[in-house]
Amino acid sequence: MTYTPSLALFAQARSEPRRLPSGEKLSAVVVGNPVFNRRVLLASAKLSGPRQEAKREVASLTSIASQGFGERSYLFLLGQPPQPLPETEHEAISVARLYGGTPLLGEQATEATLRRNIQTADVIHLATHGYLHPVRAMSSGVLLTVPEKEPGPGETDNDGALQAWEIYSQLRLKAELVVLSGCETGRGQEVKGEGLIGLTRAFQYAGARSIVASQWKVADRSTAALMVAFHRSLRQGLPKDEALRQAMAHLRQRRATSDPYYWAPFILVGDSDNSVLATVGTRQ
Repeated sequence: MTYTPSLALFAQARSEPRRLPSGEKLSAVVVGNPVFNRRVLLASAKLSGPRQEAKREVASLTSIASQGFGERSYLFLLGQPPQPLPETEHEAISVARLYGGTPLLGEQATEATLRRNIQTADVIHLATHGYLHPVRAMSSGVLLTVPEKEPGPGETDNDGALQAWEIYSQLRLKAELVVLSGCETGRGQEVKGEGLIGLTRAFQYAGARSIVASQWKVADRSTAALMVAFHRSLRQGLPKDEALRQAMAHLRQRRATSDPYYWAPFILVGDSDNSVLATVGTRQ
């Protein structure tokens, strides 16, 4: 199955010419395991003295780190930076390897670096925390590595969060596929006459042909397994919707991930055709 906000958008996606001729080398931008809480990480590496004193200092720095984040602070639940996602690093490495590329991990996974590469990418895969803004859907986004220096007022191009309004108004993409491998990235605000407004619509407006996004909060390890299986099927030449279905079936057959919570959160929005993402010689 594939979803679309409107028949007009679906027809437009199917009628647009392919950006990448069949057989050419793909450019993939893959992000994993960003640094969400730089201050605590740096402080922990420099701590000295008795263990209890170190714990108090870390607690104090954690409190400080939850303040003064500017726009990014609105994306943190209860004002606290989110937990790291170590499985997304393995996911990003495996996905990037399938396309012959190198992922942006840890310190490299900044918004500034992503912006420099994203507009020429054929495949975009963001394995990180997603955030659904409860009031303003276009303020929803994905979290990236915290910059070393906090940005000033109005400086949003490297603040540790790529939001829907930024994608909508500032980026122009040529991507055949965008995968938002995080929590609730497929949700948004239902607007009469417009459909669902949020991250998926922002990426479509920016030029992405299709987007894979989630409907609820997802599990770290099972999501990594699902995503690697999905991209592997794409490289074998399967249509995007069938590749996603087979990845879901792969997880459903495992006892530990048989519950729909693990295998059913992601949906495909946009064009399901896959005429350019397969490895040369395996196209169907």
